[in-house]
Amino acid sequence: MNNKLYGRLAVTHLKKNASMMLPYLITCIILISLYYIVSSLSADAALKTVPGGNAVVDFMKFGNRLFAVLAVLFLLYANSYIMKRRKKELGLYHILGLEKKHIHKVLLIESAICSMGSIACGLIIGMAVHPFVTAGLPRMLGTELPCTERWLIPRQGECSGCPYRKRTYAIRFPRPWRKRPRFCKVPPF
Repeated sequence: MNNKLYGRLAVTHLKKNASMMLPYLITCIILISLYYIVSSLSADAALKTVPGGNAVVDFMKFGNRLFAVLAVLFLLYANSYIMKRRKKELGLYHILGLEKKHIHKVLLIESAICSMGSIACGLIIGMAVHPFVTAGLPRMLGTELPCTERWLIPRQGECSGCPYRKRTYAIRFPRPWRKRPRFCKVPPF
């Protein structure tokens, strides 16, 4: 059987059942971005230097593992729900002459398309939201975090008159009356 047919069937199904697949994909994207944010916060070395930071990091790591297990269970349940709703369509494919291995190949391509798209979007959203969560973390902990490279925005132009730094500072720290974090001095490469 032609390999292009599998891809066309998978894309056709995703377009045809967008109203059923869109909530599933949005859920996948949100779960992946939240997992990325919590993982990167728990791996932050600056948290361990704060008093009680080891407990916070351990709690985040435990929460991250628990979140991953619950997310996988939820996604498996949602996927089984979607597959039950597709029973008639898969039966039609079988009646039209597709064998089980061909139907399996179509489902594998659909799953690959959905997973790669949701992983890419989830990581992009997670990377975009992570600086805001990191900026709000000292406020939630009620302490100041020591300066690490995560506060560095540009590697060149360490002067305070750098317009890029002022713009980024306004985005990351929108309240100018708050104390501005100290930036590390790194020589340009």
